[in-house]
Amino acid sequence: MKSTVLVVATALFVGSTGLALAQSATPTVGAGSGLHQLGMRFHQDMDQIQKDKKSGKLTASEAKVLWGQIKVVRSQELSFMKENGKKTLTDAQTAQLNSQLDAIDKSL
Repeated sequence: MKSTVLVVATALFVGSTGLALAQSATPTVGAGSGLHQLGMRFHQDMDQIQKDKKSGKLTASEAKVLWGQIKVVRSQELSFMKENGKKTLTDAQTAQLNSQLDAIDKSL
């Protein structure tokens, strides 16, 4: 009886360890991830708009329009993460957001 319980407990332990190792790696959200790079682009673009507005290169209304465009891209990013069910983006989603930010960058 004791040996049967021991065998079952061992099998459960080995099985659960195997399942834990079989899980795919969690995507990182650190400095090298696409999510971090997008966040940096959002901040850089907003800083550039602020600098251009302050220097007179952009009017207040032009800056407001560009900030609105960045907010739209950011809300799209949040929507994608909600669809995915976690704080990650697919490569296609990242590419789409980057292309949208590229279009905004051309206006700067």
